Amino acid sequence: MAAFGIIGSMSPESFVYEARYGWSARTARIVIVGLVFAVAGIALPLAWRIIDIVFFGGGALFFLGVICTRRVAFRVDASGVTLGGTPPRYRSGTRFAPGPTSRRSCCGSSRSRMATPCAA
Repeated sequence: MAAFGIIGSMSPESFVYEARYGWSARTARIVIVGLVFAVAGIALPLAWRIIDIVFFGGGALFFLGVICTRRVAFRVDASGVTLGGTPPRYRSGTRFAPGPTSRRSCCGSSRSRMATPCAA
């Protein structure tokens, strides 16, 4: 009950939603599979071993680096919406869309017959 009182008393200007790159079941599975294939590649002939370790081991290490940076993937706040870039080129791919001047937003498709216009 106390949480509802806190949420109910928040002003719209202080609302921030943020999603970051980080651990999940999917990311853990990708890293583990990459490391397993890299370790299993030790039994391969030398040429295949090098390719296997570089591809799977390098991919797992790169993915671990992305997860550990915890950069912003998506953020919504009073100033607008930020879409985080792809991990290898985060800064050049990050985009910001300024928020509307009104305080209300509308959900619905412009093609929908039931869509109603937003009032400010």
